[in-house]
Amino acid sequence: MPQQNPVSFDNCRVLGGGPTEDGTVNILLELTDNNHTKDWYVANPNVRHEILETALTALSANLPVSVLLESTTRYSKLDRLYVMKQ
Repeated sequence: MPQQNPVSFDNCRVLGGGPTEDGTVNILLELTDNNHTKDWYVANPNVRHEILETALTALSANLPVSVLLESTTRYSKLDRLYVMKQ
């Protein structure tokens, strides 16, 4: 069965994030293209460490990010996260 493509690519700010006790990585994002909606997203387990590292870099440097989401609903899977230059 072919893998479905994520349906949303958004510009965001990282507001927080970290691992849970089961190893899941959650990232709090503010979607700047979508009325500044704030919500939690779950990092793709295959790249969770890299997403967490990138999110913490963006958070500490106060840089925007571009993200690839399956959906903009709470706890949707976050497939990609890129730090962007301001």
